[in-house]
Amino acid sequence: MDRDNHSAKEVPSCSAGVPAEAPPCEADVGRFETLSVTAYFADFFENSPHDLFVLDARQDGRFVFEHINPALTKSTGYTYEMLVGKRPKEVLTLANISALAARYRACAETRQRIEYDVIAMTPIGEVIRHTILVPIVDRSGMVRKVLGTSTDVTALRHAEAKLASQTQELRELVERLVSERAHSELIIENSGDGIIVVDTELRYLVWNPAIESIHGKTRDEVLGKTVFDVDPSFANHQVGNAWRKAISGRRAEIRDFRFFSRARGTEVIYDADFTPLYSRAGAIVGAICMLHETTDRRRVEEMLRQSQKLEAVAQLTGGVAHDFNNLLTAVIGCLDLIAYQGDSLRVTRLVETARRSAERGAQLVQQLLAFARRQSLHAVSVDIGGLLTEIEVLLRNVAGEAIDVVFVPASVSLWRTKIDRAQFEAAMMNLVINSRDAMPHGGRITVRTCNLSAADLPGDVDLTSGDYVALAVEDTGEGMTPEIATRAFDPFFTTKGVGKGTGLGLSMVHGFAAQSGGGLRLESAPGVGTYVTLYLPRDRSATEADREESAAKPRGGAGAVLVVEDDEQIRAISVEMLSSLGYRVHIACDGNEALAKRSSGRPSVHGSCNARRYVRRRTGASSMSDQTWSSGIADDRLRAAAKRRRR
Repeated sequence: MDRDNHSAKEVPSCSAGVPAEAPPCEADVGRFETLSVTAYFADFFENSPHDLFVLDARQDGRFVFEHINPALTKSTGYTYEMLVGKRPKEVLTLANISALAARYRACAETRQRIEYDVIAMTPIGEVIRHTILVPIVDRSGMVRKVLGTSTDVTALRHAEAKLASQTQELRELVERLVSERAHSELIIENSGDGIIVVDTELRYLVWNPAIESIHGKTRDEVLGKTVFDVDPSFANHQVGNAWRKAISGRRAEIRDFRFFSRARGTEVIYDADFTPLYSRAGAIVGAICMLHETTDRRRVEEMLRQSQKLEAVAQLTGGVAHDFNNLLTAVIGCLDLIAYQGDSLRVTRLVETARRSAERGAQLVQQLLAFARRQSLHAVSVDIGGLLTEIEVLLRNVAGEAIDVVFVPASVSLWRTKIDRAQFEAAMMNLVINSRDAMPHGGRITVRTCNLSAADLPGDVDLTSGDYVALAVEDTGEGMTPEIATRAFDPFFTTKGVGKGTGLGLSMVHGFAAQSGGGLRLESAPGVGTYVTLYLPRDRSATEADREESAAKPRGGAGAVLVVEDDEQIRAISVEMLSSLGYRVHIACDGNEALAKRSSGRPSVHGSCNARRYVRRRTGASSMSDQTWSSGIADDRLRAAAKRRRR
């Protein structure tokens, strides 16, 4: 019989503002004592113009029609005999019985009034009835009955539906009339580009969400105000000039405009086009500005240019540094021989002075090689936290008493990383020195370390996916402008005074990071300070042997040494030094010749690989005798052996 309408609703009971479970007042009790309660309510029930029915809420959870009034019979066609004494499911359609039973139970259990609409199929036809259920609470507080009132709202609901249809038609008509404007507003609001419209007095008329995110001011703060009221600095600025051109009928454009957005806390780059707005009559009524943000694209382009520039400089620097390295090796070797063979104290002092100058040049070459990623790194597995502890005192001494150096330990155990300890220490020294020089009046340097998984890596650093150990050095110094920060890794670029810096500090750190398989990130702002983060890859294959450096002690004496060196000067000085130490020296100009001297008919390979292959074949050698040396390997050991002989 009943089919639930989707508009059915349940609302709390509000019968005269009195709770359903409230006991009768004294006046009611007195009246009940003088009147027949049954007769009193029977007359009210029978003569009510509203459709009423009473459900008996039985203890087993069933609901049974106990009474209906004539008004309900008249409006629905259900007679007293058809309903009274029967359960709803016996007279109503099964499609609705579960929903109706649930409402009956809800009314009895919650003691709240419940309202709903149903489409009912009655003996007189299909009607829409609005029903209200009210719980009847006895003096013991139990809900024994449920009073229901049902009203035929068929005509009302049809009228409402018709009104809704007419309203919808009117709404569609209005929408069609303003569709052009609505679409324009939609485009403006959802555009990724900033859109600004001004009138001929340069008062803001449109300020869309995209420009809000760039500028930081909301439309409520700018609409109705002039361009110069909002930004007084634009009065004698290219932006103000562009607006003036636009309202005078000329187009204007600004390219690569850089603006510090307080809303984002970073620099924003955009292109802007200013165009006059004309009415249908052809009169200028204002101007529009379209701002297209190019921040991400420009940063990617700058990163690419910077990478290409650094690579080109690195190739040039590496080649020059390699040649200078060979020259200085020969110079230092000759000085060592002179010092070894010389007896004059004056000669020794001159040699030591020349040697110190040459070693300073060699140190500069090593920095260049580190930047060019051509320096030979002796990588071992280390714990960065432990290494920092070892050099903490050194770093504090370098920073000076006016600088407070704070080491913030990692919250978890740091992963191991495979790096050259000496180069790492040099990199930390350079970072601390740079921070110190940026704080001439004192300040704070904070050193932090942490583990970073692949998901946490920054997107603006060229890093291979994987786990890294991050080390950050932060200072409270003067900071850098964006223009200076973009050149910070350039070799020989420095903002320090003459004689106060070589401009290779950060270049060396950058080269060390790249050669170690990591990266370097620099963040800086004037007046805020600088934050440099060094990313070093996690070493997952560390063994105990890798974690210890084997310091091979040079031993002189008898034996044969094969010198493999393509540079004539270095080859000559190496032969001279080894001969002076008592070794028999054999010479090879390259790897092929070295292999040929030991075993004829071997396959030919090129470069330093031959020397390494040869040494691997001679793994039985236990001393310096019967060894092979090539450029870049033996220099330090030869000099150390020469010094021991002098002593």
